[in-house]
Amino acid sequence: MLKSRAKRALMAACLLPGTAWAASPPPNDGGLTLLNRVTWGATESSAARLHAMGPQRWLDWQLHPTPADVLPPEAQAQIDALPISHQSMTDLVAAMVDRSKAANALVDPAEKQAAQQARQQALNDVARQTAARDILRWLDGDDIMSDEEVQTQ
Repeated sequence: MLKSRAKRALMAACLLPGTAWAASPPPNDGGLTLLNRVTWGATESSAARLHAMGPQRWLDWQLHPTPADVLPPEAQAQIDALPISHQSMTDLVAAMVDRSKAANALVDPAEKQAAQQARQQALNDVARQTAARDILRWLDGDDIMSDEEVQTQ
């Protein structure tokens, strides 16, 4: 019964005039919290760009890059040539799960081991493609860390 009274009292307090419920204001850290949340970490160049553009314009720019912000055609062509560029993550995961189930369903130990090795090779290939794509995107970015920034990480 006490719990029920406490709930009613809390609900009544929320309805009182002048009761304000607001989110805490964003930290005043020059946008470092925003950069650390939506990027791989703040760098001097990303902080300078955020400061110059303001948080809302910077976030809009991140979500809707301009044609000038796209990758050079050579880098984009390399990314487009990767098989992972033509398959959704959902389909990729489903295919890997199916391969795993098929390998585990095999009775013959040699066949099972071969199927598991093939599945692992496919996973390694996806990892290599992902790394290549990320490096191509990173190399063209404005946020390449300087030697000093790398040493302080």
